[in-house]
Amino acid sequence: MESGTVMINQGIVQEISDKPPASMLLGDEEVVFIDASNHWITPGLIDQHFHGAFGVDFNQSKVDALQGLLRTLPQYGITGILPTVMTAPKLDMLTSLANLEEAIQTQEANQTRIFGIHLEGPFLSPEYRGAHPPEDLKRPTLENLEGLLSPSLKRMTLAPELDPEMQMIRFLTQNQGVLCSIGHSGAESDITHKAIEAGANCATHLFNAMKRIEHRHPGIAVTCLLQDDVFVELITDGKHLDPDMLHLVFRVKPFEKTIIISDCNALTGMPPGSSMCFGKQTITLHPEGALNEEGKLAGSAMLITDCVRNLVQWNLLTFPDAIQLATTHPANYLGESPLFGQIAPNAMADLVLWNKSDLSIHEVY
Repeated sequence: MESGTVMINQGIVQEISDKPPASMLLGDEEVVFIDASNHWITPGLIDQHFHGAFGVDFNQSKVDALQGLLRTLPQYGITGILPTVMTAPKLDMLTSLANLEEAIQTQEANQTRIFGIHLEGPFLSPEYRGAHPPEDLKRPTLENLEGLLSPSLKRMTLAPELDPEMQMIRFLTQNQGVLCSIGHSGAESDITHKAIEAGANCATHLFNAMKRIEHRHPGIAVTCLLQDDVFVELITDGKHLDPDMLHLVFRVKPFEKTIIISDCNALTGMPPGSSMCFGKQTITLHPEGALNEEGKLAGSAMLITDCVRNLVQWNLLTFPDAIQLATTHPANYLGESPLFGQIAPNAMADLVLWNKSDLSIHEVY
C-alpha cells in the first residue's frame, strides 16, 4: 500500500485503512497520531543467523551482556533474532545455551525478541567447517546430541553426509520440532535429496561453506535452488556473495523461499582493526570483512539492516521486495507468522519507520 493508516491498540495492529480513522478526524484525545509521511512503514527485521555484535558474542558473553545487546538492536530496526551458537567444546556450548535460556526467560519489553536458538554445529563437515574448530566437530549421534536439546532450540545446521540414514534429521524434525538446515557440508545431490525427504527444509548461507557448483556433481546449492519448497539463506554483506550470484538466485528460486541473513559476529559495530576470539581463533576487522588468521572470512561484520539496503543499492530488488526477505520470509520459515513479519490485523505491532530518501531508520516501535 503506497499510503494509508495503520491503527494500533495495546501493541497489536487493529486495522489497516486507506483513510484516516474517525477518532483522529474527531480529535479524540486518547488517540496518538504519528505522521509517517515520506517514510516506509515495515515490520521489524528478523535475523535468523546472528552470532553477536558490538562486542557481544552468543558463544562467550554473560547474561548481562546479552541483555545489553538485546536493548541495543531495536534502534537498528532489528526486533527479532535467532542467536546462533557455533561449534565449541561441549561444556562451553552447554554454558552458552544456559545463558541464552536465562536471557530468554528474563526478556524485557523494550528488547529485541529471541524467537529461539540456532545451533550451527557441532555436526558439520571437517572439510567445510569454515571458522568452526575441527577438534570439536562431532558425528551426528543421539549420544553426541545429549544436552544440546535446549528448551528453546529452534533450528540446527548440520552436514547430512555425516548421517547417510538421516536419523538425526528425522529425530529432530519429527520428534523434537526442531528445524533442520543443510550447511557446512560437502553433500552431493543424492544426499541432499535424502536430507530434504527426511525433513530438512533450508540451506544455511547458500554457496558459502558447501561444495561449489560443478556441472557433473551439482551438490547442495543446485539441489536446494531447484527444490521449490526449500528455503535458502543469503548473506548480502557484499563480501560473501557477488551481486550477480544473488541475481541468479532471484531468477531461479521462488521469491517467498529466499531469506537474507547477516551471519554477523561480535566485531560488528566495532572500530576497524578490532580483534576477538571466534571459533578458537583470532579474527580481526579489516576493510575486506572479519578475517581469521588465514585471511579467510569468519562470519560477517554487517547488521541485517545494511544487508537490506544493499539489495536496493545494487538494483536487485525494490525496497518493498527487499524488506520481505528480512521480515515475512524468515517469519514464515520459523513458524512465527502471522503474529510477526507482516503488518496485518492481529499481528504484533513491531514496526520500523524508514526515511524514503536514504533508507535510514527514523523510528522503531
